[in-house]
Amino acid sequence: MAHAPENTLASIRKAATLGVRWVEFDVALTKDHHPVLFHDETLDRTVGVTGRLADTELADIMHLDAGAWFDLEFQGQTVPTLEETVTALADLGLGANIEIKPATGLEQETGRVVAERVIDLWPESLPAPLFSSFSEAALSAAYQRAPLIARAYLVHRPDAKMWRVCRDLACEGLHVEDRFVTRKLSIRRTHGAWPFAPTL
Repeated sequence: MAHAPENTLASIRKAATLGVRWVEFDVALTKDHHPVLFHDETLDRTVGVTGRLADTELADIMHLDAGAWFDLEFQGQTVPTLEETVTALADLGLGANIEIKPATGLEQETGRVVAERVIDLWPESLPAPLFSSFSEAALSAAYQRAPLIARAYLVHRPDAKMWRVCRDLACEGLHVEDRFVTRKLSIRRTHGAWPFAPTL
């Protein structure tokens, strides 16, 4: 996202030219339940219109410019669907950390739909993806639909709940901001105790 507009095919292609082998992107649902790459619940920051992604149908989303806000060089970039993204990943040979980014109230539905689409779309030529999410409900729904796809729980700040979520959802990873990695929450200590993590 430092080199190209976030959650666009341009950013994924740029990552490949920089030698990156895995990429991370956010997936949310449109009003008609199509999974697309999008970070915010609202549309204004990256596509310049008022409204919520969850209240907008895919046909209307596809006409919006998702690149000009970043730089005019990227004008005309659209909001990619998950299907378009997987095709690009296959062409570029990139693995993916798929962050499930549900709108408020759509946590379980988003996790379920994203998991089902990934099962349908994912090519054998790519390494298996990783699902991640700040939403326990979304990650749980993805786990139920696609238990063989690895999961990671995201947290803004470490707390006691995160260990329970990691155990309950059989997570293979815990994603936490680097500023919180301390002696109490060290990578070595956590790996050594996984999945029975130490007390904070």
